[in-house]
Amino acid sequence: MRFSPGCRCCNCNRTILVRGCNNVNLAGQVVTLKQGGVTIASCTTDVTGQCVVSIPAGTYDVSIPAGGGYAAYSGSLTHACPAGGTTTIDRAVDSGHICVSGCGACPAPPTSIAITWSYPPGYTGHMYNDDTVTWDGAVLAWFGTAVDSTEFPGNSFVYMFQCISGGLGYTLRRCAPITHSTTGFSGSFNTATPATCSPFNISNVGFQNFATGGITVHWSALG
Repeated sequence: MRFSPGCRCCNCNRTILVRGCNNVNLAGQVVTLKQGGVTIASCTTDVTGQCVVSIPAGTYDVSIPAGGGYAAYSGSLTHACPAGGTTTIDRAVDSGHICVSGCGACPAPPTSIAITWSYPPGYTGHMYNDDTVTWDGAVLAWFGTAVDSTEFPGNSFVYMFQCISGGLGYTLRRCAPITHSTTGFSGSFNTATPATCSPFNISNVGFQNFATGGITVHWSALG
């Protein structure tokens, strides 16, 4: 008896390709194939978003657990031998994340991100409040309430947290008056790329506050 390449006995190879937001290939996805509730095979995707299982012909229930901003996936595939083939799975984000195009790393950031500040000992310059910025899909940016307790005490502004097109990172800005708009913002509190995507983490980004002699203060963004 002769077998086609990629097959052994009554099994043949099925390649699973898992993609996320913006068709980004997702590594580390644990794919499980079952029949009648019994696990027949499983594999974990590599950096190309692919993994391979060797299975008999048939129909399989396919699952991937929730994680990384993506909802749990469940579906089915039909596999034929000796043809084999590739099954592409496009994952959907969960209710706490959104797909953002053009942002490079972390294409599925959270809908809410906590902005926090840290200041050097004895600092008396502009002191901004911690706040949570929330995604506004109409403007394609995150917004929250900004207060400078030293320069403009009692006045409210707007934080805008935004992805820079082309994958250059994310920037945090302050604006007056209070409005959800990508125009009318003052200087950026620097731009940075996330250290991790799950959880979303931009940590300890410094900028020079020249109004107080060039002292460096820091902000973080955690989701």
